[in-house]
Amino acid sequence: MSIHKDTLFLMLVFIAYIGLDVYNANKTHNRLESFIQVSDSMSVKCLYRTANMSARVDSLKAQNKALAETVIYLDSCTQSKTFKTERAERRGRFLGGLIKGLFPKL
Repeated sequence: MSIHKDTLFLMLVFIAYIGLDVYNANKTHNRLESFIQVSDSMSVKCLYRTANMSARVDSLKAQNKALAETVIYLDSCTQSKTFKTERAERRGRFLGGLIKGLFPKL
């Protein structure tokens, strides 16, 4: 059984090709594993950031609601003061007119 030089050369080239293929596959596999770890850590960070932002949004909604209630209350107070002032003015005019009508020379 004799092996020709061409056959031996092709076998060595084939073995070298398989070795480089395995090396590249391992290198690519390691790179993909590192990408997976990075993306996992980033997704966990994004989850925490999303939860934190959700809490901030809820806090802002509560503050906006409190502010709206305060504005409504202050508007109601202002409207009530205006109404009371107008009512007192009308009452004064009515009483003044009544007294002037009863006692015209006062």
